[in-house]
Amino acid sequence: MAIIIPVLVLLIVTMSINSPIEENIYDDNAKYYCKNLLPGEDLLSEFGAKLRVTDYDVLFYHNDNDDDETSVNAIENCDYYGGIEELRLEEDGLILYCRNDNCVKYLARIEAPRDLSSLEYYRLTIKYKKPEMEKPNLMIIDTKNSEAVWGYYPIRFLSSLKQVNKIKTDNYGRIYEDNTLSIFDKMRSTEGDESYIYLSLEDGLKLKDKNVNDIYNMKIENNNFLINNKIVIKNKNNLELTYNGISNKLIMSNRTHENIWELYESKKCDKIISNNKNCNTFYTYNQINITNTNEIFKFEDNTLVYSKDPNNKKINKFNISKYTGINEPLFSINLNSDGSIGLNNNQYFIHKEYFVTDKYYQLKNIGGNLILLSSTGEFKWSLNKNISNREYNTNIINIDDSFSENEMIYCGDYSVIILGGQLLYRDHKAKTSTVIKFSRTDNYLTSISVNADSIVFYGEDSVGRIFEKISPYGRNLNSALRCEKRNRGIVWDNGDVIAHTHSTVKKLSTPSVVMETKTTTIPYATTTPVTKSKTYYSYSFQGTVPDGSFFYIGVNNLSTTNKIKLQSSKYKNWLFESTSNPSKMYLANASNALTDMCLSVSNQKKSDSIYYMNIVNCNNTNYKFKFNTSNTDSKDETKYANLLIIYNNKNVYKINGKPMCVYYETYLYAHPCNDPKKNDTSLGWKRTTNSNYIKKYTENVVTTAYSVVKSKYPRTTSKTYYTTIYNIDII
Repeated sequence: MAIIIPVLVLLIVTMSINSPIEENIYDDNAKYYCKNLLPGEDLLSEFGAKLRVTDYDVLFYHNDNDDDETSVNAIENCDYYGGIEELRLEEDGLILYCRNDNCVKYLARIEAPRDLSSLEYYRLTIKYKKPEMEKPNLMIIDTKNSEAVWGYYPIRFLSSLKQVNKIKTDNYGRIYEDNTLSIFDKMRSTEGDESYIYLSLEDGLKLKDKNVNDIYNMKIENNNFLINNKIVIKNKNNLELTYNGISNKLIMSNRTHENIWELYESKKCDKIISNNKNCNTFYTYNQINITNTNEIFKFEDNTLVYSKDPNNKKINKFNISKYTGINEPLFSINLNSDGSIGLNNNQYFIHKEYFVTDKYYQLKNIGGNLILLSSTGEFKWSLNKNISNREYNTNIINIDDSFSENEMIYCGDYSVIILGGQLLYRDHKAKTSTVIKFSRTDNYLTSISVNADSIVFYGEDSVGRIFEKISPYGRNLNSALRCEKRNRGIVWDNGDVIAHTHSTVKKLSTPSVVMETKTTTIPYATTTPVTKSKTYYSYSFQGTVPDGSFFYIGVNNLSTTNKIKLQSSKYKNWLFESTSNPSKMYLANASNALTDMCLSVSNQKKSDSIYYMNIVNCNNTNYKFKFNTSNTDSKDETKYANLLIIYNNKNVYKINGKPMCVYYETYLYAHPCNDPKKNDTSLGWKRTTNSNYIKKYTENVVTTAYSVVKSKYPRTTSKTYYTTIYNIDII
């Protein structure tokens, strides 16, 4: 029988690991790093886990996932060989020496490093950190670079990350094929250059010469790619993540796309331009630095953040979800050669080219406004439509509105633009461009000015006015240059005076009468049952108080309750109707399906401004909830990350003017919101994403058709238009 002997008191030597000479490192009577252990000695850690060598056994003690009970792992023994002589870390592995028969047992075999001198820095230790690691791990660490060489719970050294049917390990106990990359794991380069990436406990993801902080887990499961358990790429088949050591970046691909997503942390570009494959796409978790202007562009959480301020004091944000209404994860913004701005490898589009494709397109930050320019200099798209003093795609130029080079009047399937010194009429359907001749000279046109009694065409500064037409009807403040879609033209409109600028017309001396025929119809409806579906998003919410109370919001029965006690619960999944907007919190059953039970605020008060939370029938509550994944722009206490905010219908729920959030001690409460990091950790929650629930239902769809009424209603009406038209001498 194995006998556990009390810990032997050892010599105390306090030092850092800066030399390979010291085999065992001590600190405050504890051995934290070692190359050998004798019977009666322990390898300790700051978090309670320890490796103990007794006369006969090697035992690893640690807690699992915040459990109070300690697990004991019997790693190896010398029961039949006279007991243990020594546990020692050698060049080829961790070896247990028994007393009799020259018995040697390998607890771990290690691969010889490229630089054999690094073996002097190998030490046995125990590592653990939350939330990066699920439980403590006994490890062999290269203390020179803090990289793991071996783990009792196997570490990974992958060639790629992908969904697999079975985890595979090599002769050194390392996992080489898996769908997860976590702390202390590596992935080797596909280019044969012997480089690799490493997930460090201290620095996050380590590339060759830079770190991507705060990344401690990457996973591919259910056709989704997740970073830190947050979905980055959703519902893509055959995903595979590899590392290119030459270009020093991670590359996500599948059978249809070579580059779905990349991770390189940051890179330099002269400009964001469509004809440079290295500088035409923003990928989430990355930053692009513009060398010519010292700008930065960073794409994260469906938002493009950009700034020209080198100190990042003035930050601009383009919330793409708000702009497009797309709430699913966005992982790329693509500036394409056809002039379009796509999202998620062109699954969605922010903008599409409406005329012919130009040589290239450039995205620029001009005064905080994102503007897409073509190679001709034309303004193709703008985040803030008002590039000058009017919208770039306006259909009318009023008095004092800008109409200068590269600006247009946009009329849907045609437009008129000042480009290259000419006034061009462009047919978007036929993809043709025609020069509008307004003068017998060929002066370079720079702008057109609409005035109360005239329209003026300007050339370069040295030339000035090159054409002017004055209205014979006097001043009119409604004077405008606008689209006239009845004849697909552009007209100068001065009230009852219209001058066509794209076609020669005759002057009319008498009013023209137009008979407008109308057919009166009445609707009739048919009803058809249609099967539809609605997606509910499933989440779990775990408390973050660092005293061991890491329970989830949940209950043990699918029924109403007056209070909710924070404890280990059977039902802890909650379904939301939206990922970003306030929603009722529907309790899910054991199959993650919708129930009619919802989280609500009770009338029972704990103290002033603090009320108990309860479970009620969903029809009996108007309370909704929204989780902040990061800090927001809100001006009150709802701005902090990790808050679960309470709403009453569409508005934030307030008591005594204070916004309320979900809070816990022994029970769950509605409590005034505050910063969970600085003020009260009981307000903070960790949200875990579960599989969505899709509810299918049948709905009667009413289809409306129309029938012509021939007897009771007049079929035609007439209307008289009094419009005077004159020629402006177009040549």
